[in-house]
Amino acid sequence: MIFAAIFQTFYGLTEFISGSKRIFGWKNIHEAGGAFGTFINRNHFSGFLEMILPLSLGLLLARIGEPGFFRKYRLKTVFFGALAVVMAIGIFYSRSRGGILSLAGSLFFMLAVFGVQNKRREAGSSKPKMQAIIVGAIALVTVLTVILIGIKPLLERFSKEQLVKTGRADYAVNTLKLIKDYFVFGTGLGTYSYSYKMVERDYGDGAVLNHAHDDYLEVLAESGIIGGGSLIVLALGAFGYLLVKWMKHDSPFSEGVGLGCLAGIFAILIHSLSDFNLRIPANFIYFIILYVLGLRSVVIKSGTPPPSVADIKK
Repeated sequence: MIFAAIFQTFYGLTEFISGSKRIFGWKNIHEAGGAFGTFINRNHFSGFLEMILPLSLGLLLARIGEPGFFRKYRLKTVFFGALAVVMAIGIFYSRSRGGILSLAGSLFFMLAVFGVQNKRREAGSSKPKMQAIIVGAIALVTVLTVILIGIKPLLERFSKEQLVKTGRADYAVNTLKLIKDYFVFGTGLGTYSYSYKMVERDYGDGAVLNHAHDDYLEVLAESGIIGGGSLIVLALGAFGYLLVKWMKHDSPFSEGVGLGCLAGIFAILIHSLSDFNLRIPANFIYFIILYVLGLRSVVIKSGTPPPSVADIKK
């Protein structure tokens, strides 16, 4: 999963920096001024990376505080830290506002839950402080790199003019009207682009809104409070269950991989408030994998070594 994200990052940055703006030779006519990898939409490229970046950090942070950490895990620290920086740069150069905010949210989430767990388990431990230093250093290196390359286009994306221009607030208001009209069962799966015309008919240029740019609102509009509400409760409930199980676990493998999965899920749940990442098959599949991998990691018995490939297959 980590190397899939690294491939996307390098490929996306190469196409973006070279000005090619192609996907394996195909000219991306929908490109909007940011890195996009093999995802036509830069927001979905960012969503993919933000789910997987925490896994790299999780593998790095889990070993912190062990005797001889820097001697035994020096190369791994540099390796996984560098991969996290590369993916973070990819997210910044997607110029996706939701992606950048989700990345920041996932980093704060990791530090918060690690801090709570360590205070509960071992008072006075230096582990949370070391974790904060490493995460802070990775964030600082990423920001400095972005500044050196050029941060002005990124800052412009957060200007008031650009925020109003997206029209997401209008989409949300109109989608809420749709939810109100079809509250119980929704308009039907895959019908959003058609049903939205009932609440906003005048497009001017003939454009059609295919998605609500909010996964929560769109699933409620299409599936109603029964179907859509059940899916939202399931996603949030499963996340809460994993977090509770993770807090009770004490194996390094579970701490690392489990926390990485939780932070990746947290990131995409935030990003889903302003985009439709979970309507993209690749991102939805990886989203489910994070739940499965997270569950697998927290049910491993405490003190056991990481499972072999054969064990995982079983």
